[in-house]
Amino acid sequence: MNRDQGSVGQDGGVQTFQLTLAGCSANAIDVVNDALSGSDCHIQHVEDLSSLARKSPAGEDGLHSMILAFLPGGLDSREIDVHVEILACLAREGKVVAISANKDDAALSVALRAGIPLIPEESLNAGVVRRLVAELGSMPPPAPDTELWNRRVAYRPEHEHLALDRHAIVSVADGKGKIIYVNDLFCEISGYARNELLGRTHNIVKSGYHGKGFYRDMWQTIAGGQTWKGEICNRRKNGGLYWVESTIVPFLDKGGNPYQYVSIRTDITDLVIAEERLRRG
Repeated sequence: MNRDQGSVGQDGGVQTFQLTLAGCSANAIDVVNDALSGSDCHIQHVEDLSSLARKSPAGEDGLHSMILAFLPGGLDSREIDVHVEILACLAREGKVVAISANKDDAALSVALRAGIPLIPEESLNAGVVRRLVAELGSMPPPAPDTELWNRRVAYRPEHEHLALDRHAIVSVADGKGKIIYVNDLFCEISGYARNELLGRTHNIVKSGYHGKGFYRDMWQTIAGGQTWKGEICNRRKNGGLYWVESTIVPFLDKGGNPYQYVSIRTDITDLVIAEERLRRG
C-alpha cells in the first residue's frame, strides 16, 4: 500500500483515512493527489473492481475509508450486473463513489441499482474530492464484517432491481426534459406503453391540478443543481388521476449544468384519498 501525503485536515475534515482508487485514469489520480496534498492519507491503487473484490474492503486499524471506482463506458447487461454486485457489497462496508465516463447511461444504471453516488469524470476536481473526504468525518469507521463479505456471492442484483421495479416509479430525462428511461411501474401506473413515453417530456402525465408556479419552482430548483422533493398529481392515459411522492435528482456536467434528471416516486394515491375523506368528515 502506498502512503501519500495528501489537505483536508486543516479545514475540519478527516485527517487520517484510507482511500482506494479502483481503475481510475491518470487524470483522476492527479486530481486526487492534488486535492489531498498535505493530509495524512493512505492511498491504495488497484487495477479494477475485480481486483478489489478479491480483497476485504475494510479500512486498516479502524480508519475511515472510501473507494473511488471508475466505471468504464459501454458496459453490456452482464457487465452491469457484475459491477452492481461488487459495488453494492463494497458499499455495505464503507463509503463508495463511482466515477463514470461522461454521460454514460450504463454507468448511471449501475449507480442507481447499487445505491451509490455517481460523478462524471469531467466533473471530478479537487473541490469535489475534498468535500467527499470531509463527509467521512460524520461517518463512524465501519467494523469489519467478515461474515457479510464472505456471503457476497449470495447477493443477487436482479433481486434489488426487481424490488425497485415493484416499489418505485422511476424515470430518467435528458437535459432538455425528454424521457430516456422508464421502469415497468411507470408504464403500469400511467397506462402508457414504454414507446409512448420515450422521447416525450413528463407533460404527457401532467394533470392540470398544479399551477404554473408549482412547476416553475420545481424546474428552478433542479436546473440550479438541487434535489427537489414534493407531491405531484398526475393523469393516466385513461384520464384518471394518481398522486406520487417524488424526488428528482439532477446530474451535473463539468460546468455545473444538469444533463440528466433521475426521478424516483412512490404512489400515494390511496393516502391522499383517505386524507380527503377525513377532511370532509
